[in-house]
Parts: sequence; C-alpha cells; structure tokens
Amino acid sequence: MKSIYLVLVVSTFLIINIESRTPCKSPKQWKANTYGRDNKAKYKSKFEFTYDSVNKREREVGIEQIGSYSDYVDVIKLFNEKVFYRYSYTRKSCEKKSLDQEWNDFDIPNDATFYGDLTIGASGLKDSGLLVSSWVSKFKLNGETFDLLSLVTVNNCIPVSIYLDNDNHDYQLQLFNVTAGINEADFTLPDECLSL
Repeated sequence: MKSIYLVLVVSTFLIINIESRTPCKSPKQWKANTYGRDNKAKYKSKFEFTYDSVNKREREVGIEQIGSYSDYVDVIKLFNEKVFYRYSYTRKSCEKKSLDQEWNDFDIPNDATFYGDLTIGASGLKDSGLLVSSWVSKFKLNGETFDLLSLVTVNNCIPVSIYLDNDNHDYQLQLFNVTAGINEADFTLPDECLSL
C-alpha cells in the first residue's frame, strides 16, 4: 500500500511539474551569428544578426543566397517605421522599401506547448552539453501559417534553433555566439542609404 501511495505522490508531482512549465521570454537586445536555410524556397544565409525588441528592429549583415544568386548584404528592418534598407556590397547600391511584415520576437509564444528538455552535446561529460527546452506551436508570418519548433536555453531563454515548416517552406535558423546587449551604432545606415 505504501508503494502505491508513493507512486501516486510522485506521479502527481510530475504532472504538476510538467503543467507548470510556462513559455519563456528571450532577452530584449542581443547579437548572434546565424545560419539560415530553407530548402523548399532555395534560400541560405549566414549573418551577423542584431536583435532589438525594445525598438522593434533587426539587422542582418552577411551572405544571402536565393537560388543560384548570392550577395553580401546589409539589411536593416525598422518595424516601427515600417521600412527596411537593403545594401548590396556586391553592387554597391542601397534600396529602401516599405516593410509589410509584422514584428515577431524570439519569445516563446504564449500558446506554445512544452515538448521537453534535451541536451545538445554530451550530458555525461563535464562542460560538454547545453540544456535546452523545446516548444511547439502554430506561427503566422507574412500571411502564412507554420508549424514552429523552438529550442531555447533552459537558463535565460536564449534562442538556439528555430524551425518553421509548411507546404512552401522548411526554414531552419541556427543561432550561435549569442552576446547580450547592443550599441546604437549597430543600426547606423550605410552611407549609400542615407539619401534615400
């Protein structure tokens, strides 16, 4: 009888513990190196990425490949102003366009379901693994609905991997070398964009 009681207590604790996991909030301002890939859309990127959810803006500097065309670009998205700048280092030209995309931060969505914790690397070796939480949900972006899988660190909710999948896209974003904080200079427009 005692063992049945113990099993019930432990089971209740595990159920309460699982249900109490709530979606986390990522830091508001950070930089990272990223590698993005969407095989269905024939897209690849390798960027230095600057993220500012306080002022709703992002910057991507690096190589972008769409189909067989690749370019070294500097893209600044200013969501509050609904405008983005795209500078091509290859063509030495800048374009300014309206930004129709809504702001989406890296927080885990409130309706996300906790999928589980896992270790990237080795869990049995000292300092050889990173404990991350996996979350799944539906996600809307540019009028499309995606299945979303997010991996974030258990401590501090730092994004590690994002997967967006639907009939048209299978986008994967890997983030590494994440550092806290940004500088205002991180969002300085290239000279060629100043007159636009």
